[in-house]
Amino acid sequence: MHKVIADSYNKLKVLSLLNADFFEELKKKDDQEVIDHFGPIVGKHLLRQAYLEEKFQTVCVDDGVNMTPLESELCTPEARQCALNVKENITKLVRLFSQPENQLKLRAYEHKSSEMSSFIEQFGELQKLFTTKLNTPMEEKKAQEKSRKVLVEKCDKL
Repeated sequence: MHKVIADSYNKLKVLSLLNADFFEELKKKDDQEVIDHFGPIVGKHLLRQAYLEEKFQTVCVDDGVNMTPLESELCTPEARQCALNVKENITKLVRLFSQPENQLKLRAYEHKSSEMSSFIEQFGELQKLFTTKLNTPMEEKKAQEKSRKVLVEKCDKL
């Protein structure tokens, strides 16, 4: 359980760095500059994601705010494929940026989002809470349950 929560926390941190502002800035850069900075594999995935993010806004978002659901009859095959490509590529990027050396390169472009920072902070607090809860010794937990049962029995007698 600890590992699942820690992995989720790390993925959230990476996703917070891969935001719209980052991809907007990336589109302003020369492709070769991006590949030189991040390396050929990561650079190509980032450039692809920047392209897909732009395409997603034009193909998948009809009203400028909400994505057309993939199950909807209004969703075109092109929009469905674009959404699936975004999902596939962002998953690869999260995996690539799980490596510390790649995260350091990404932090050079860091754009802070107050909402996302707050969310990640709250998730970190949740992680601490789970860690504390999961670390409670079994004997202590059984003693608490036994005490509770004794109290319930005493209350029932009254």
